[in-house]
Amino acid sequence: MITPRSGAVATETFVIGDVEPSIRIAFPTTADAPTLGLDQPTRLSGGAALTPDALSSATGLDHVPGLRSFLAEACRSQAAAGRSWFRHPPLVLVGAAGFGRGHVARRIAHLTGVPLVEACGSELNDAGEREGRSTRCIPIPVLAMALTRCANPIVLLDLGEKPLDPLASRRLVEMLDPVRTGRWLDEGLGCVFDLSNVSWIVQASETSHSIAAIEAHGGRAIATVRCADTREELRRLSIAQQVACDGEGGASDPHMVGNIVSRLRRHFMDDVPTGRALFDHAFALRDRAGSGE
Repeated sequence: MITPRSGAVATETFVIGDVEPSIRIAFPTTADAPTLGLDQPTRLSGGAALTPDALSSATGLDHVPGLRSFLAEACRSQAAAGRSWFRHPPLVLVGAAGFGRGHVARRIAHLTGVPLVEACGSELNDAGEREGRSTRCIPIPVLAMALTRCANPIVLLDLGEKPLDPLASRRLVEMLDPVRTGRWLDEGLGCVFDLSNVSWIVQASETSHSIAAIEAHGGRAIATVRCADTREELRRLSIAQQVACDGEGGASDPHMVGNIVSRLRRHFMDDVPTGRALFDHAFALRDRAGSGE
């Protein structure tokens, strides 16, 4: 068993002029502990997005009940604490696949300018199976920070249809627990990590013990449901279309646009002129993206 060095772990915040603030993430407990470069100051982003009403209104995702108030409160909390970067508490989006859960995460990431890293719940199960072996497994939020060189990325975790096993569920809740995140010890890596500025968005098809535990530790669960009103569905698809084109330089995501095209074909091609027009627009975007225009 690895024992941390004696003494408290201090989190330092560095601010130089108008440059983004940064903090140290990794505090090794052994001489050979891999820090992945996170023992150096790592940037904190998204300060320009902390105006509560502006961010919550700009999302355009009113079909997700409670999302606007959730984002507004997150911005207010950051500002009240004097933190000039974006972060929100754990958010769980519960509902069937295909109704905008991934769009919510991508939209928030784009509007705030914070990097988004996607992961699957199966990775947590795999990590749990390797726990106690000699193989070192890098935790999802640590890997996200190391890959983006950002201390406050958004981690989009898709739990899929298979529930987390008990060990993986406990590990996830520990990484989200506000009491633990500032000084989270990974015994396998021999490091204490500061996970406190990572924003989690968890996708789940239904409620579970894991989700209940996340809520008990300060998280928020919001249900995403399908609306029977065709006009509302078209509005959602229009937002999804915008999200697909929110890449750098206005480049669209062909895979995402392709998914939108499929949904339009299934739901809105029959006797809905607006649906056909939106379909044609999505199809044209996909073709342009494929040809590199």
